[in-house]
Amino acid sequence: MSAPPTALRCHGADAKGKGPVSDQLKIPPPDLTVLAKNNNGVFPTNAVYETIDGSKTIPAHGTREMPIWGERFNPIVNLPHYADPSYWKMAGPEQSPEVVVRKRILAVVDYLSRVQQK
Repeated sequence: MSAPPTALRCHGADAKGKGPVSDQLKIPPPDLTVLAKNNNGVFPTNAVYETIDGSKTIPAHGTREMPIWGERFNPIVNLPHYADPSYWKMAGPEQSPEVVVRKRILAVVDYLSRVQQK
């Protein structure tokens, strides 16, 4: 199991917050392997999903440096990224960008739930 490419740059291959660009950020990326540990042993699935999606903000943390992946994962939105050819396969028969966004975010949430420290 490997980290999703979107998380590697900031959080690192081990999800501990030491990715190749982490030193360039104003606020260091958190260690994502302790989310359950810091939440009484329960992985906070909804909070993680909402943080990745961009629907959950944490005002005490100031401005948001983390990209809103709910927008970035949608290749239909005019953002600076490449939409790979497999996009339409993931979109399903309805050709829905929302389906792709949900699948990609859920894949990240699933990965993070599996790398939690015991």
